[in-house]
Parts: sequence; structure tokens; C-alpha cells
Amino acid sequence: MLTIGAALGVVGVYVFGLSQPARHVVGATDTWSVPPAEVWALLSDPLARPRWRPDVDRIALISETAEGATYRELDAGGDRFDFRVVDVVLGRRLTLEVAAPEQIGFHGGWTWELAPVAEGTRVTVTEDGTIDNPLFRGIYGLTRSQWATVEQELRLLGGHLDVAVHPERSAR
Repeated sequence: MLTIGAALGVVGVYVFGLSQPARHVVGATDTWSVPPAEVWALLSDPLARPRWRPDVDRIALISETAEGATYRELDAGGDRFDFRVVDVVLGRRLTLEVAAPEQIGFHGGWTWELAPVAEGTRVTVTEDGTIDNPLFRGIYGLTRSQWATVEQELRLLGGHLDVAVHPERSAR
């Protein structure tokens, strides 16, 4: 009976995944009382990510090509995540993309944008991603908010900069 129940559960998650769009574009924005240069200094240095991301145990540059630099993050359990820096507009925008989508079943990336404002810096992170596998889409849709990653990124970076984070959500 347990086997039948488990199989029906997997089929149900798969069917739910089929009902979800493969691609999503979501963002979160906040304004911080920190100068843009201070935010940029942390954000633009991939090797500094363990300083503001407690889940990252260590990081290393694994390759550099004309398309961008590729880095490997490792967590304390040894899980790895490879990402590539694909776009940089000095002091304003940084785009990272998944370098090995087959590792995590997700194609896409994250764009960070900084804008100076009277209060300090308006920080936006946007995730543009695709989950091709309906089972993975179903698991993702049932276990977390589509804004979970962008909001977590803002909370981690903002927390390191000692600012209260109150993200505003957006979706396209």
C-alpha cells in the first residue's frame, strides 16, 4: 500500500508541475541606507560571497573565458553550485547564471541592479529561470515561494550590511 501511495504522490506532483509554467521571472527590491559603493564592493566580488552567505563554505574560480568567469561554491556538506558571471556594468548591474544546469535542474540566473537614491541604494535582484522537468517544477512549486531565492539573497546581503530588509516583490 505504501508503494502505491508513494507512486500516486509522485504522479500528483508531476501533474501539478505540468500545470506550472516552465519559465518564471520574479524580483525583489529594497532600499538600504548604505552607499552604492559599499553594496557593490561585496556584491561584485564572487570570492567574497562566503562573507555574506553563511551557506557557502568556500568558493573558487574554476575558469575564465570570453563569456565570463566561472566559480564553484561548496557548502559545508560538500554540495556544489557552479555559476558564471555573464554581465557587469560597473557599480550598477551584475548578472550571474547557472554554469551547470544539469546539476540542479534549473536554467537561468540572477541580475542584481543598484541605483543610488537619497536614502542610500535601491537594490533589486531578479531571477529569470526555467525548470524544464515537470516533476522538479512540481516539487519547487509545492515547497517554496517563487520569490524565495531573491528574497533570501536580499536578506543575506542586507543582513551582512546590517540593514533591515523589507523586499517588495515583482513578477513578469
